[in-house]
Amino acid sequence: QKIKKDQPFYINEKHQLVIVFSQGEIAPYYMGTPEFVIPNQVIENELAAPNYLK
Repeated sequence: QKIKKDQPFYINEKHQLVIVFSQGEIAPYYMGTPEFVIPNQVIENELAAPNYLK
């Protein structure tokens, strides 16, 4: 599966992309709200500058 175009996300205090999934969306409900930090090295071709997303 792919991440949806309208997938919720935020930029953390370290200027990293964090993908957020709803509770129960990809894991059992009791595990809470899953969040995945995407290291800048992984998306460096999509960054406008070393710490900023395009």
